[in-house]
Amino acid sequence: MRLTALRERLRGAIEIVLGMTLGYALYTVNVFVIALLYPLVEGRKEVIALIPVMNDLRGDIMGSSGARMNTALHLGEASSSMRELLLLEAKPVVALTASTSLLISFLTFFYSRLSGEYLDLEVLQLVGALSSALATAVLLPYLALFAATVFKRGGDPGNVLPTAATIGGDFVSFPLLVLSFLFVSTLPSPLAHVLFLLTISLSISLPIAILITSKRAGRILSERLLVLLAVLLLQPFAGVLLAIFEEELAERALFQISVSFIGIAGALSSVISLRLSVHLHLYGAPGIGNAFLRALLDALFAILPGAFVVSLAGYASAWILGGELAFLDMLVPVTIGLVIAVPVGAFVALFVSLLSFRVGLDPDNVGVPLVTTFMDVLGLLILYFVSTITIS
Repeated sequence: MRLTALRERLRGAIEIVLGMTLGYALYTVNVFVIALLYPLVEGRKEVIALIPVMNDLRGDIMGSSGARMNTALHLGEASSSMRELLLLEAKPVVALTASTSLLISFLTFFYSRLSGEYLDLEVLQLVGALSSALATAVLLPYLALFAATVFKRGGDPGNVLPTAATIGGDFVSFPLLVLSFLFVSTLPSPLAHVLFLLTISLSISLPIAILITSKRAGRILSERLLVLLAVLLLQPFAGVLLAIFEEELAERALFQISVSFIGIAGALSSVISLRLSVHLHLYGAPGIGNAFLRALLDALFAILPGAFVVSLAGYASAWILGGELAFLDMLVPVTIGLVIAVPVGAFVALFVSLLSFRVGLDPDNVGVPLVTTFMDVLGLLILYFVSTITIS
């Protein structure tokens, strides 16, 4: 009996690891990208504070857009034409991008003042608005082309679009933040002031104009409002935490893995959230405790591969850049941190899933965005304090 149960746990863990393989590869690449580009923005807390929220929002907005493209293709509302899909999604995505970039900059500034940090609101707004616009200009055509190509060839875009959206968002977010900051830093002060006011005006007027002229965009925004508000309220706080911890994490060679760390913690917690959502849809609340424990055990087994590959990438990137940190100094805090973070994320997933189910919301729509958002904040706190204890 125990052997059978162990085999089931191993099988579940292996399925999670296989499903996360592409994610682990992405997180590994991100470690090197951040390590190489970080010197360009070192000490510029306005850029550092925008990293978590830009990564998360790009995945959320583009992931939802990809899901709508998939539905439109299957229902015949759009043909397998990149142009048609692009036009279908342009208005809601632009409205969401413009409005959220404005809220992000002001909320990040507000949280920074509460924490005692002083971040330049003008730089936050200009970098956030420019990087958001660039990311949308890159990712929306990329998703439309991807969806159209897969559908034309007889495939199901729904099987690949969520991953494609997440991968695309993670790959472009930090490089575009750095590029936007380098551009903004070259602007003369009078021009920067003018662009600051212009971006604020556009961030307010553009969504209003789109909502007035497009009922579909208004419906999409209203459906996403609850989740977006939660993400927007919590993600800037995660960014401020990263800015506060930046110097000490960088000294421990852990800054470049911080985004991947919270990504893995959020992804494994999201797996638990999805399994709980399936149980709730099939059986309701009865038996949710056993489903929770099984999902948690599978996720805990899946921690080791992610911790190892990310730690190895962090160690290699630190070594390339002249660091002298031992591999165990990287592996130990990452592994211990994930062993703490994933159960915490599991309980967040359980709470969010049950609460959304009891109030009549679909856990599929609210579970993953809220869980990943909470884990960005909690994951950073866990990584910082575990590394403080384990690294002398």
